[in-house]
Amino acid sequence: MKPISIWGYIALGYNLFYFTTVSTVHQVHGEAAVISTIDLTLSQINEFNLRVTNSATGELKQFVEKIRKTPQDYNLSREEVIELKDIIKNLHPVLMAEANVTNAFILSDKRIDLAKLMDNVPALFAKNSFDKMPDIAKFDFKEAGKCIALERPTAAAFHLLRGTESVLRYYYECTVKRNRIKNLNWGLITDSLRNQKKPPAATLLNNLDNIRSNFRNPTQHPEKTYTLDDAQDLFGLCEDVVNRMVSLISVPTKTDSPSSINGRKKGSSP
Repeated sequence: MKPISIWGYIALGYNLFYFTTVSTVHQVHGEAAVISTIDLTLSQINEFNLRVTNSATGELKQFVEKIRKTPQDYNLSREEVIELKDIIKNLHPVLMAEANVTNAFILSDKRIDLAKLMDNVPALFAKNSFDKMPDIAKFDFKEAGKCIALERPTAAAFHLLRGTESVLRYYYECTVKRNRIKNLNWGLITDSLRNQKKPPAATLLNNLDNIRSNFRNPTQHPEKTYTLDDAQDLFGLCEDVVNRMVSLISVPTKTDSPSSINGRKKGSSP
């Protein structure tokens, strides 16, 4: 899947109309001339994956290679005008037939900004939060954004919950240095965090428990499905706890030495 501007389809139609108007006064070489317009049309047919039409462009390709050898100030001859129009006349019904069975999907508006869902998920989180996440969480949140944009809310929920759990495990490993539990289960992690000498805020822990009990666990069962509104609501819940967790993680900078990460000097106790 790749994004294609709808202007490209409009331009293709304009180019086909251009060929119906060519005459002996049309220049062959130069910007917006016959050769450049044919080259652009062939490129668009290929870009839009119009395979049947592309297979029918043999005569057009031969024609453009023939006139490419002409002098720079050359204009089409009368015979070439007729030949080009005949080629386009024969190509037109093939293109129309393929266009009738080819669908383009337009993304509908969501409550969350579509452009960010598709291409800029980091902008949906607090500043610098995304950069602090582990790579697998970054992957899952980007996938969740695309799933919401493409209206696959249940798949979005899976990615949101996976991404949140990845951040939770990473947060736990970064902040708990002693007597860390080995089984990094979501519920066990939050229990362990509550038992720390300096536990995180109750708001964070309560929200994590809410997501685990009411979303993460039920989503493991095949009968659970999500609507678009459900998935967007869940995005907000996960975004909140992730922002809270990563704000508490100290990430080493280029000026940090291994012995001073997280504010600890070499030899100091964790």
